[in-house]
Amino acid sequence: MKEFLLFFFVLILLICLASASSVEISLNLDKTRVDWDEIINASGYAKNSSTGGPWSGTIKIFLDSKEVCSATSDSNGFFNCTFSSREIGEHLVQAYALSDSSIIGKSDEKKISIYFGYGNEKTYGSVASLVFPMLIQQVSGNVSLVFVNLKVW
Repeated sequence: MKEFLLFFFVLILLICLASASSVEISLNLDKTRVDWDEIINASGYAKNSSTGGPWSGTIKIFLDSKEVCSATSDSNGFFNCTFSSREIGEHLVQAYALSDSSIIGKSDEKKISIYFGYGNEKTYGSVASLVFPMLIQQVSGNVSLVFVNLKVW
């Protein structure tokens, strides 16, 4: 009886492991350097590691540890979603494949740099200039829009 229970337990364990396939995800970002409110397109391909064929299911994209968009990979394994962030600095983007709320695969991390004022560079002769719009609140409570012009010689 003891051997039968052990055999039954091992059989159930093997069935569970066989059904829990893992997913390989390739993640692409259309930009790696963006302005703080620019839209970023995340796309890629999800592949079933066991069969090598496409995987269809839920893909969630994270910026650092915060979910920024969710997509469903199609029957060919392709997915696409867009997001933006106002968190200035260097960040890591990663895609996760989920099945029944469990992570069954993840992509490599991709680096992205988010700037405030990126794209506002102007050149004056040999002088590079960055123009940053800023909101300043005065003591009276009034808010003013100002432009900071940083020039580097």
